[in-house]
Amino acid sequence: MQQIITDSIEIATKQFKSFGFKDEQILPLVSSGKRDLTNEMNILKELLVQNSDTEAINNSIHALKGLLSTMGNKDIVKRLSSIHNETENIINVSQIQELLGL
Repeated sequence: MQQIITDSIEIATKQFKSFGFKDEQILPLVSSGKRDLTNEMNILKELLVQNSDTEAINNSIHALKGLLSTMGNKDIVKRLSSIHNETENIINVSQIQELLGL
């Protein structure tokens, strides 16, 4: 989990710099991203452990993919999407936990 957060922060920082953002502008953005990623991953972890309802897990995964995408971590979004099929409500808990380090 921590590695995905660290990688996402690095990717987002590089992207912001390439857009011309200054370091003092980047810091609050990546801090907010880190906080939101950490919170959502903890929520998902708890939902998976509790074997919560599929809709709650789907909502959390969807939120997580949005956060990761916004931070530019497209690789994890793609990998997460490939093991999670919202339309068929198929949740491979062990693969999701392994990918995200939960």
